[in-house]
Amino acid sequence: LFVNNYQINNDYTLSSSVSLTNNKYRDLNPSFDIKREDDIYNFMLNLSYAYNKDMIIALIYNYTNQDSNQTPTDYDKDILKTSVYYSF
Repeated sequence: LFVNNYQINNDYTLSSSVSLTNNKYRDLNPSFDIKREDDIYNFMLNLSYAYNKDMIIALIYNYTNQDSNQTPTDYDKDILKTSVYYSF
């Protein structure tokens, strides 16, 4: 896991992370006659705006790629979301 934070100015912060996970399954998959193994790559980018001292608004992009030795479990996923954090 690699995480990076950069404060653009007093109001904006840019954060990113990159990770690689390797999952090795113990059990044999009877459909493929092999043990499943996945490599999961993840990238996240987050832009946060401090609206005031109590509220933060964020725009978050997350990309995930799962590469498996069992093709039906391969996938790419893109998520774009917004969040509002309020402290009281």
